[in-house]
Amino acid sequence: MLRVHLGCAGVRLDGWLNVESDPRVGADVYADPFDFVAEHGPEIGELYMGHLLEALSPDDATALLRLTNSRAAPGTAVAAAATDVRAACAAFAAGEIGIEQFNRSFAHRAFVGRQQRWSFDAASLLELFRQSGLEKVTTADLATLPDAGELPPEERRWRCAASGMVAPHASHDGAARSRIVEQTPVVALHRASTAESALLDQLSAVRAELDRLRSREQAALRKAGKADRLAVELVDTQRTLDAINRSISFRVAHRGSLVARRVLPAGSPQRRLAARVAIALTPPRRGDVDTPET
Repeated sequence: MLRVHLGCAGVRLDGWLNVESDPRVGADVYADPFDFVAEHGPEIGELYMGHLLEALSPDDATALLRLTNSRAAPGTAVAAAATDVRAACAAFAAGEIGIEQFNRSFAHRAFVGRQQRWSFDAASLLELFRQSGLEKVTTADLATLPDAGELPPEERRWRCAASGMVAPHASHDGAARSRIVEQTPVVALHRASTAESALLDQLSAVRAELDRLRSREQAALRKAGKADRLAVELVDTQRTLDAINRSISFRVAHRGSLVARRVLPAGSPQRRLAARVAIALTPPRRGDVDTPET
């Protein structure tokens, strides 16, 4: 089973499979987090998301955790960390941290390859885990997080973390569950307890599928743009080759005509034959009216 560091943002952990969607940062595997969990969920034995959830909207964060809860094996450990914005603001108000550190480390924090889109405190991160259907949700010990030794001390202090376990997939055997996932890879497969939670599951599934379709559309547009550029370059190259060919052919024909005038008698069959050859070698050009003299 895999120990997966999902959304590593360049923080590579030894003994973990470091997964990142941005090819500009260091990782072991480059993949969209939704695509990776949908495809490899059953192979995951432990999942750590570091600060990935902060780079997602709340709906997307919920959808990703629900997808994990539906694809990974029951009992799989899931954990995530985030900047505790409430604790950071309290420390700033108390004068424990200055304005520069507050802006750099909390208010305008940016990881390599991603921007922060949402903020959490300890309570909201726990609630996100609970809403996603994970069980045994609790506050994680910051000192035991896999990346605890990778961050500066001033950033490790103002973090919050939550952990939970993938819940049993009631009423779904393995084969049936695999077929459902193939058809709708982002649908949460745990049993909905209320109509509201069922609707949230469906909305999360639709949103995640829309994101996948947008990614495919953007990839197709990039490919189309490359094809258009190649077509333009091909036309330009062909025009250049045609111009070179006309230039060379014209010079050959013109040089032959000059030689024929010097060495062959005017009006002779040889002179007329040379003129016909020169005319044949001269590419037709718009506006040209002159032909090599006989």
